[in-house]
Amino acid sequence: MADTKVVDLAALSVFKTLQDLANAAVFVCKDGDKVLSTNDFTDEEKSRLDEMSTNLGGYQIADDTQVDSMLAEIFGE
Repeated sequence: MADTKVVDLAALSVFKTLQDLANAAVFVCKDGDKVLSTNDFTDEEKSRLDEMSTNLGGYQIADDTQVDSMLAEIFGE
């Protein structure tokens, strides 16, 4: 008894099109001769980013326990 495989070319074509669209959404062209190891940020810019991440303009980041507590307060347990 021989096993046969059926290939649906139309479905494969649709799948490839969807994969190409997904890949195009995340693909980034190389910028000239740049490589990943270049240091594009100055120390001043790095310190500003550090300040922003620690200050957050008065906002605080809740941890998982705090989020669970807030959700329980809103929706009940």
